[in-house]
Amino acid sequence: MGRIPLISYLKNLSEVKKSLFIGLMTVLGIRSNAQHLSGTVYSASDSLSIAGVHITVKGTYSGTFTDPNGAFKLNFGKSDSVRLQFTSIGYVPLEMMAVAGQKKLLQVYLQQTAYQKDEVVLKATRADRSTAMAYTDIDLETIESRNFGQDIPYLLQSEPGVVVTSDAGAGVGYTGIRIRGSDPTRINITVNGVPIPPTPPV
Repeated sequence: MGRIPLISYLKNLSEVKKSLFIGLMTVLGIRSNAQHLSGTVYSASDSLSIAGVHITVKGTYSGTFTDPNGAFKLNFGKSDSVRLQFTSIGYVPLEMMAVAGQKKLLQVYLQQTAYQKDEVVLKATRADRSTAMAYTDIDLETIESRNFGQDIPYLLQSEPGVVVTSDAGAGVGYTGIRIRGSDPTRINITVNGVPIPPTPPV
């Protein structure tokens, strides 16, 4: 009686191994029937390689991207010839026929293109002589003379009413600034006339 469960277990184990073997051979068969193409994509204007080009097999879900050197390798189904689509921002989309399994690497050249968009208008609030408030203009030469690699508040510490603090005392990391007692959440800071939103206190 004790041998019957053991024999049944061995039979079941044999069936499991057979199923695994059939499944493995099926996967290998699919991979062996798969075709591949490889090559490099260049810019037609200067012959430099293009990274990040999207390459797809038309009519399928097979696709890839070019690497930093513009090279690609694309795997797909059993088709002997396919139509490839090449798309990248700043370049004219390209379609071309390719024969699967060819040993010669594909060399693809894309034409550059320009995108025409509506104009962009930047508006900002900036104090000038007619503004009813006290203000100070700091020119580039002054900033360069004060720049010793410290945080931005230290570039302003010499201005009237400005108090700058630093946790480490070196002016690098965890620096704070107050203008006439107001913390950064109540100070309007602009760079080249563009307001910088304050960072809320943690």
